[in-house]
Order: sequence, then structure tokens, then C-alpha cells
Amino acid sequence: MTSEVLSREVAGTLKKWNFKVSEIYNYHLKDPRIKKGYTIINRIELNGQANFDLWLRKVRFLSPKHLEKIRKWKEK
Repeated sequence: MTSEVLSREVAGTLKKWNFKVSEIYNYHLKDPRIKKGYTIINRIELNGQANFDLWLRKVRFLSPKHLEKIRKWKEK
């Protein structure tokens, strides 16, 4: 399975869960460390408050560090 196939599967699942997803596939990112001068990446983005709230309800975080950050953010 390629990273593009995996990215498309994850994006499809997120869409089924009603997330609004931004998808970028086979993007050439400049990277002088690579002989070709670039690396190819695939990206899935979840932007906005609605996606964040949906993530908290459907996916959740387990890391105490992230849970504490969210708690402090909600208090503001």
C-alpha cells in the first residue's frame, strides 16, 4: 500500500464521519537533502472549529498532555 492509497482511505473515512477534509496528493516539496531536490508528499488537513469539535466527539485524544492543553484552551 502506498502512502497515497492510505491517505485516500483515511480521507474517505473522515468524510464518512462528516469531517470537511482538504486533500493534497503527490505534492513535490523542495528538499535539498534529496538527490532529486524534492520529496513527494500526501497531505490531509482538517481545518476549523467545527472539525476540531467533531474530532473531540468522534476520535478523541488519550494523551494527558493534549487533554490538558484542550482543557486550558476551553477555559479561555
